[in-house]
Amino acid sequence: MSEQIQQNRILAFAAIFALFFVWSQNTMNPFADRLSKGPLPSEPTAPTPLPKGQTAPLKIQTPAASNNQQAGSELQVQATQTPAAAQVATTQATNQIPTDAQINGAGVYKIKNESFEASISSLGGRLISFTLNDHRQDLEEGTGNYQIVSHTDGYPYPLGLYSGPVSDASVKYEVQASTGFGSAADGTLSVTQPARLVLSGALPSGQTLTKTFSFTTSGHGIGVEAAINPAPQDSAPLELEISKYVPEDDFFYSEANSGVVHFDGEAANRSIFSKVASESEQLTNIVWSALSETYFSQVLKSDTGPVRANTREASGLIYTRLSQGPATANFTFYGVPKDYDLLTEMGGELQRTVDFGWAGFLSAPLLSLLHMLNKVFGNYGVAIVVLTIFVKLLLFPLNAAQFKSMKAMQKLQPEMKRIRENVKDKQEQQMQLMQLYQKAGVNPLGGCLPMVLQMPIFLGLYFGLMADFGARHAPFGFWVQDLSAKEVAFTLGGIGIPILVVLMMISMVYMTATTPSTMEPLQKKMMMFMPIPFGFFFAQFAAGLTLYWLTNNIISVGQNKGMYTEKEGNGLKYTLFACGACLSVALFVAIFGN
Repeated sequence: MSEQIQQNRILAFAAIFALFFVWSQNTMNPFADRLSKGPLPSEPTAPTPLPKGQTAPLKIQTPAASNNQQAGSELQVQATQTPAAAQVATTQATNQIPTDAQINGAGVYKIKNESFEASISSLGGRLISFTLNDHRQDLEEGTGNYQIVSHTDGYPYPLGLYSGPVSDASVKYEVQASTGFGSAADGTLSVTQPARLVLSGALPSGQTLTKTFSFTTSGHGIGVEAAINPAPQDSAPLELEISKYVPEDDFFYSEANSGVVHFDGEAANRSIFSKVASESEQLTNIVWSALSETYFSQVLKSDTGPVRANTREASGLIYTRLSQGPATANFTFYGVPKDYDLLTEMGGELQRTVDFGWAGFLSAPLLSLLHMLNKVFGNYGVAIVVLTIFVKLLLFPLNAAQFKSMKAMQKLQPEMKRIRENVKDKQEQQMQLMQLYQKAGVNPLGGCLPMVLQMPIFLGLYFGLMADFGARHAPFGFWVQDLSAKEVAFTLGGIGIPILVVLMMISMVYMTATTPSTMEPLQKKMMMFMPIPFGFFFAQFAAGLTLYWLTNNIISVGQNKGMYTEKEGNGLKYTLFACGACLSVALFVAIFGN
């Protein structure tokens, strides 16, 4: 292979390595700096931050003397109480965020439909639990269904209501009305038809707060209608909050496809959790806001059109509030898996919570094809292998054109070397080289252009696999039982050994060792070193990404071997052979490894 080919390969590997390095610096950032800030000072013109164990003073300009009374209801709803309920009065008097023991002691309403089971506290009217029925927390037995709410004791739960400096964290809500529920033996309220749960409570000022929660028999949404009576004289807006406690993690914590998302009807404004500032970020014309993890999101959507959003970080708590009011507000809360097809069907552009990066226009159709292949083969690992084969065959004409151009350049190497040695004037040297290219009918950029055209497709597939919910808990075979998790075949001395990553590194070394080269020894050593950082990074990535890269490497080995031969058509022949071998091994793993 010519020196030009080797230089291009080095540049390609260096570019991809730089991409991974930049990605790691922006998405594998520990939270130590942010968590060391401590509680934030309050702002007189913005909602007060919520440091651990405290709320803002309950102040309102318009006092009222009306008493809240519980109305009749279709179903008598009672929250189970414990002796800890006696602490509620003290909590209201001292105006602190209740502890988990106090919240559970005051009573919790459990509601379930076909998609989720939620728990709403009577103290504060907050969402203290939201589990998805069809998605497990982990593959291990006994881990239960996935919990959307991320919380730690002493911090506020989601769906808190605010009016200026007023918080309902310690308001004791009572059931005012309920319709559409059927009760289970354990006291859980089952949604048998469109249902409503109306909670009402009083502030120390005498004002009445009302929260009406609406449920459907299926789906992932909860309607939240809030009201304050009488409305504050200063016309402070009603704000509803979603929040997520993000603990400090180790160096390898990945925020890929995670963070705060604000959608304004046209574009999604994103910020990873570690970059959320302690100062308020005020945004206008927001349709919905989301706190998005890699595979799940909690979303708060305004039901009355675009509104103002306020996002902050306080001592590990990420929260965002949407404003309406001042007297009433209507929102919908969603706890959803980031399944692109499901979110698209739900409407409201909720699929924008999935971040494919700038290559999204390619990632979305490639993932649609991947999901179709999964339905055909019944194994997500096989689907990834088949999709990789499809992409490699699609790009084969470009690879062939690249190699043809490189080979033509290789034949000109002696004459090019003579010109560079004999012609010292750079301008004259370039003119003679261009004349040589024209005489031979060679385009010096012909080998680079196909590589440039291939990169967007590669990156689209790469970022698509990173964000693909379908890979979560999807098995391939043998030790790879979750393609969204880091691969560990076995442990050796306390260190997990990823076989696919090791095979990927071997394939890279093999390609370098078997590729004809005119490189200097130092350059050759550099190429042999490249698999080490790649292996380091891929050991932290999802197994599905490693499977894709390994399959791509094996097909490239066969493709290159065929193209290095002089016989016409060997490039395609060897490529098809490598594709067939990859598919055969994948089917073997899927059939005998499960």
